[in-house]
Formats: sequence, C-alpha cells, structure tokens
Amino acid sequence: GTFFKVYYFENEWHVSSNSRIDIKQFREKYARCGKTNKQLWQEAAKEAGLDYSKLDKRFAYFFERVHPDYKIVIQYDKPMLYHLGTRDMLTLDELDIDIGVSKPRSFQFLDLNECL
Repeated sequence: GTFFKVYYFENEWHVSSNSRIDIKQFREKYARCGKTNKQLWQEAAKEAGLDYSKLDKRFAYFFERVHPDYKIVIQYDKPMLYHLGTRDMLTLDELDIDIGVSKPRSFQFLDLNECL
C-alpha cells in the first residue's frame, strides 16, 4: 500500500503522499494503471466510506491506500483505505479514535520467536 496524510488547511481538506504535499497538484497518470494518484485515492476513499464531514479539522489523519490497479506487494481485490492513526495538530497528541474507516489487522508478539 501507499501512505497518505489528510489534513485541513485554508478551508479545505488536502491529501498528501510522501512525495507530494497535495496529490491533486500532480495530474500525471501512472503508466501501470492509467490513473492519477488522486483517482486511485478517490476510489479507495469511496470504497472505505471515508466521510470528510465527520473528520475534525484540528486533526491530521494517516492512511494506507491499497488498490488492485496499483500493486506494490500484495494484489488486492478492491480499492481500500486503512486508518493508521490520528494526531491532534494543536497538542501533537496521537489519538485512538474511530472515524468509520477500517483499521489494519494487528498482531501482538511477546518475543522475537513468536514472529518466526
């Protein structure tokens, strides 16, 4: 998947990747799928049920986007977002909140041997 940040600035929500401060500014299509980063994001956000009106404008949100048209490691059947975390941008506290978007599956290991 691909890591994205969502934040509110100058009266609108912005989506940034690790290489772009706002993905809508990059309009080139990826050769491997013929879609822009913004198109891939919108398809995944729709499938995940991301509702911007339910987000708090003081917070930044972190997501992993997976998409069948943009395979990185695993082939996925449908576009999807996974909510990785939230940060209050006034206090810089990390928050564990439910925004209605799936979170990734997690595993708990007590020692290294359990990972093997």
